[in-house]
Amino acid sequence: MIKVMYVGRNPAYSDLIAEMLPKDRFEFAVRPQLIRDDDEDTLIEVCKDADAVICDYQIFNKRVIDALPKLKLIQFNSIGFNYVDLNYATSKKIAVANCPTYCTNEVADHAVALTLAINRRLFEYARAIHERGEWKATTQVNMHCMNELKIGILGFGAIPRLIARRLLGFGSEVSAYDPYVDQETMAQHGVIKKDFDAFLSESDYIICNVPAFPSTIHMLNKEAFDKCKDGVVFVNTSRGNIPVEADLIEALRSGKIAFAGLDVLDGEQIDPKTNPLCNMDNVIVTPHAGFFSSSSQRKSRIEAGQSLLSFFNGDFEHAAVRNGIREIRPAEE
Repeated sequence: MIKVMYVGRNPAYSDLIAEMLPKDRFEFAVRPQLIRDDDEDTLIEVCKDADAVICDYQIFNKRVIDALPKLKLIQFNSIGFNYVDLNYATSKKIAVANCPTYCTNEVADHAVALTLAINRRLFEYARAIHERGEWKATTQVNMHCMNELKIGILGFGAIPRLIARRLLGFGSEVSAYDPYVDQETMAQHGVIKKDFDAFLSESDYIICNVPAFPSTIHMLNKEAFDKCKDGVVFVNTSRGNIPVEADLIEALRSGKIAFAGLDVLDGEQIDPKTNPLCNMDNVIVTPHAGFFSSSSQRKSRIEAGQSLLSFFNGDFEHAAVRNGIREIRPAEE
């Protein structure tokens, strides 16, 4: 029997996965209790006999992987899969898969919603009305029509292309920085390809939507922010460790960055009462909710289940494996 352990934070709709897996081949179980993202010991204990795990923010580092000798597949319920030591998993011939399409429209909508809320100063108007009883339309400064803005998107994968489509509908000039996508491809989407320095220095708004890889983590640091326009707006709907958080806070305090819309902070367990970014008037923070809709969780479970089933059927073309593993690893002795 192939043992599958669901360890994700939210077990909602996990029954859909169980229904997809033939019961004569698969034994499916949901973790008996919530596992903290950093609780390696409990994760190891719960997954010790698993051939596959379905996860989201749990940390699969070298210690955890070494403690799971039967493990063959780490299947993420999310688009991002940066919580696994990808190189080490690959060296152990453990496949790492994700759900690449389930919430792309939701995240694109969220990025544009943050952009519009900041550009139209919706939260500033709301605070003035609800907290101070002010009723005046012309109190906000530096508001611009969307068709006057130059908006740069960091990354040009599936979600940035959906973001670009939405922004182009408002008439904005949209550019992107992505060293892995050529100028012709971007042009087909109505987007201008720029090098990194031009991207930073020429954008009125920067929307960050890149995966967290060693090459992208902390790529937005003080040096990068210093190259931006004074008063740039920063929106992040990818991962909270793409910017150096201390440098982002300083840029917001100095006014180098006028406003930020952040769906992600550096870490998943955030205390809004103490985190500086959650207590700044020029920052809108949402609780890593860009993925969420009434149907997205259901879609992610279906996508994860289909990927897992394809993998164990040897149909690697339809398994969303991201580290090149095209074989089912034998259990270690």
